[in-house]
Amino acid sequence: MPAVTAPILTTEPAAIIAGDTLAWTKSVADYSAADGWALSYVLLSSGKTPITISTTADGADHAVSVAATITAAYAPATYRWTSFVTKAGERKTIESGTVAILPNPATQTNAYDPRTHAEKCLVAIEAVLEGRMADPIVEYQIGNRMAKKIPHGELMKLRAVYKAEVRRERGAPMMTTIPVRFGRV
Repeated sequence: MPAVTAPILTTEPAAIIAGDTLAWTKSVADYSAADGWALSYVLLSSGKTPITISTTADGADHAVSVAATITAAYAPATYRWTSFVTKAGERKTIESGTVAILPNPATQTNAYDPRTHAEKCLVAIEAVLEGRMADPIVEYQIGNRMAKKIPHGELMKLRAVYKAEVRRERGAPMMTTIPVRFGRV
């Protein structure tokens, strides 16, 4: 059976798994590697060590190659990346975006919870609504108003918000509720 080789990406990945090898090739119009332009990336996330990624020339394109041993040290989080080119003291920002660095599944412990924030909140809200969680919110304060518990109606609104967020994260189509009233005409 022949070996299967993954194709090289031609754009920045939306997600990186810590411990995986990174590889992509980027073509940047007007800033060819063959003309001496060097493309670099900086990834920033609050409280995390910045990550710098350099490229090498691949003809006119810029090739990214980061070893698995390097990405293994990447801290899981959502990062904002910015790419820029440099040449002879000149620097030009090219574009920016976000990338999720995911934990290395081979090094995770049983304590790892892969659920997103929205999934965790939805489970907690549903537990309160079903009476499975006793007094989950002792008190909270918004401005000069203080409450001991979130009212049922507010929990229902929060549930709808987080349910929609979970659907969005999973790529499920959004459902629209159309109110219907039965009665005399």
